[in-house]
Amino acid sequence: MQALARARELLGFGQFTTISISTDEAFAVKTIFKFSDDFDHRLIGSGIKLTCVAEFRNSRSVQLHQVYEHDEAIYLILDLCPSPDLFSRIEAHGSFYESEAAALLTELVESIAECHRRGIAHRDMKPKNVFSDSNGRLLLSDFGSVAFFEKGARTLKRKVGTPAYMAPELIAGQN
Repeated sequence: MQALARARELLGFGQFTTISISTDEAFAVKTIFKFSDDFDHRLIGSGIKLTCVAEFRNSRSVQLHQVYEHDEAIYLILDLCPSPDLFSRIEAHGSFYESEAAALLTELVESIAECHRRGIAHRDMKPKNVFSDSNGRLLLSDFGSVAFFEKGARTLKRKVGTPAYMAPELIAGQN
C-alpha cells in the first residue's frame, strides 16, 4: 500500500495540501505538507488521529485506507471518487431544479446527521468537501477540522472552517 502514496496526476489542492491519483489509479493521495507556513504542527498528533477516526467511522465519508508520515509530508490514501466535487458540479451544471436541489440537500443533511449521531462535528462543510460515489450517493470529505463532542453538548468553542461558508453567528462569536 505504501507504493500507492506515489502520485501520478494532480486532481486539486488546498491551503497546504494536494490531492492526486495514485499510480495504480485506484486511490486518491492527499499530501499534507509539513513545511508550509500554514501547517498546524498539532495535526501531527491529535488532528491526524481525529481525521483517521472520523473517516474510518463514517460510512457517508470518503474512506481513508492508510496514513503514511514522512519528514516533509503526511500522506492519506483515500477512495478515489469518480465524480467531481459538488462545487465543480454546480459550476458545470449551473442551477439545479428544485427537486434536484432538495434531493441533494436531503442527502447532505443525512450525511451530517450521521456524523452528529457519532459525536463528530465536521466544521468545514462546503461544496468542495462533498463528492459522490459510483452510485451517485453523496460522501463527505476533508475531516481535517473535525471535533468530537459529547451527546447533549451545546456548542464547540473554537471558530474553525472556511470563513465564506461559516454561519454568521459563528463569525460574530455568538453561541
